[in-house]
Amino acid sequence: MEEESNSQLHKDRNKVLVKFADHSFSSALDEINSELNAEKNHSKKLALLSAKSWVLRNKLYATLHDPYIYSLNEVENTDVFDDMDDEEDSEIDNLFDEEKKETMIEVIMLKNATLNGTKLVKGAILSVTQDSANKLIDDGKAKLSGEKVTFGTSVGLADEETDEESLYHIVGPYETNISKQMISTSSPIARAVIGKSIGDSVEVQTPGGQRSYEILSIDLFDITK
Repeated sequence: MEEESNSQLHKDRNKVLVKFADHSFSSALDEINSELNAEKNHSKKLALLSAKSWVLRNKLYATLHDPYIYSLNEVENTDVFDDMDDEEDSEIDNLFDEEKKETMIEVIMLKNATLNGTKLVKGAILSVTQDSANKLIDDGKAKLSGEKVTFGTSVGLADEETDEESLYHIVGPYETNISKQMISTSSPIARAVIGKSIGDSVEVQTPGGQRSYEILSIDLFDITK
């Protein structure tokens, strides 16, 4: 009976977290505290308290280890969504599906070439997998189309206030490694720069406040190296 009760509490907690998935830690805590003050149902209060504990714990972790985590849906290695039913899983997939999709990269052909048995014509603009893009670009047969930031690219930034320069590699959630400047597509910086071009200015919301960056460079990043 106790195990069933804990299982239900776990599910109810996850439903609360799903509702605030795109909120910052502080915003989610404000919303949860507001609901706690108004909630009369004992079981729902327990779920809200459990969700509050989860947010506080992960907020502390982000502060100490990964300051680029801004919202709940950027927390990785969590079991929050393990117990959701298919309909709810579908909703969450829309928030966390970067790792499930094979992201395509747009390139423009510089020379005629053959890829996987298909003839590619000079001047054509194509969407290909990252592996194919790496091969075509390394062989000098293609380049990134439009030089826009996408999944699989490295982007050089300059802080517009301090002029400090930094380089980030846009990868999937499972490849994230802050020590190597490899950031997830769902991180605040990646979301701000994806689709932008060299010379563009972007605003990034961080736990320390809003920062402005200029995009200095865009290159294809080979995660295997």
